[in-house]
Amino acid sequence: MAVLGFTLPPDSGEKLSLGVTILLSLTIFLNTVSAIIPITSDSPLIGTYFNCIMFMVASSVVTTIMILNYHHRLADTHEMPEWVRVLFLQWIPWLLRMSRPGEKITRKTIMMQNKMKELDLKEKSSKSLLANVLDMDDDFRPSSTLPHSHVHPHHPSHAHPQQNNGGFIR
Repeated sequence: MAVLGFTLPPDSGEKLSLGVTILLSLTIFLNTVSAIIPITSDSPLIGTYFNCIMFMVASSVVTTIMILNYHHRLADTHEMPEWVRVLFLQWIPWLLRMSRPGEKITRKTIMMQNKMKELDLKEKSSKSLLANVLDMDDDFRPSSTLPHSHVHPHHPSHAHPQQNNGGFIR
């Protein structure tokens, strides 16, 4: 009966209640059988059987909860962890010799994608905090339109204004 719970669709609403009902009925049946069986020094085989069956049904209920949790997740509320993405979208398809339409999955392409991601992460982490927050490029090239406030009037380069040095300050 517990295996039947896995065949129900997740949106039916009865997937979890079936497993809990089976677990509850096994518990009541175990209590009824233990009241009927005479007390002995060793544990009866039927009790061990019921305990194993109850463990299997309880594990199927936990598995059903996990399945329902993953089924009802949305891309807006949850993000796939990086290790899941790498394992299930790169390595397992490579081991099973699967391929996507238009691209082959080889060990070389997997390693190349990983290196590209590392480079992207390094590039993002090397940007300044303001550039990361505002999602803009970090461009530290000096602008020629900025006024040069570090030029002093008594500097030797200003002593001869007729000397043309191409706009450079010496």
